[in-house]
Amino acid sequence: MFTWRRTRIGHKKKRAILHQLRSRPPGTVLLVEDETILRLFPPLRSAWARRGEQAKVPITGRNARCVLQGTVNLDTAHRVLMRHSNRRQANFGMFLRRLRRGYRQSPIWMLLDKDPSHTAKANRRLARQLN
Repeated sequence: MFTWRRTRIGHKKKRAILHQLRSRPPGTVLLVEDETILRLFPPLRSAWARRGEQAKVPITGRNARCVLQGTVNLDTAHRVLMRHSNRRQANFGMFLRRLRRGYRQSPIWMLLDKDPSHTAKANRRLARQLN
């Protein structure tokens, strides 16, 4: 059973989503996807120093970053993760292809947010091609 907490989604939309999820065909894989940006630069909130002294935070001189993208299968808790250098449309397309290789025979339903890489026309077309 899915529960909704404080979100900006209206009640009608929530009901429609829940209805679709409950009526999905047997054997359908239900995935939830999200991504996060990981930075090399240390967070200052975790530094400490004696009172009255400036905290010393070692840094590399560059703020390297990577994007960690992943899905969780809500039925089995199986996770698929992929690391990218940026959040681009092409990287999400690669991620869709990897998911299709992992779930070859099963239809895939995926809950996504409105990230521009998810809603790009090329990726929507690719998702239809991959079923």
